[in-house]
Amino acid sequence: MAEASPPQGQFQEWVDDNIAGWISGSVSIIIGHPFDTIKVRLQAGHAQYAGAADCLRATVRAEGPRALFQGMLAPLISQSAMNAVTFRYRLHTCASSGSDSSDPRAAAGPQHVEAGGAPAAL
Repeated sequence: MAEASPPQGQFQEWVDDNIAGWISGSVSIIIGHPFDTIKVRLQAGHAQYAGAADCLRATVRAEGPRALFQGMLAPLISQSAMNAVTFRYRLHTCASSGSDSSDPRAAAGPQHVEAGGAPAAL
């Protein structure tokens, strides 16, 4: 016997959840990467900066604003994909356990621990 495919609504929900996770992961990388770039330049110590603002000014003046986003492609792809999996897995686990994932006071049961820890194995 042929296995029945999931209903169209269920597939659309899966697609929507993965896209939402991907977008949220992408936005966090795009916003955070310039801060990380400045932090790394300060920690490397190749040049003397008076602080983070001085490092930002010197970097943008010498290399342009694109320098703040150099090396962003790999984390953008990997973290966005991981966030999409984590987002979908958590929603699925909370829904299957019958808990209301929007209630921050809900007690964390074994399903929530699994939902939080399993994607880390990826």
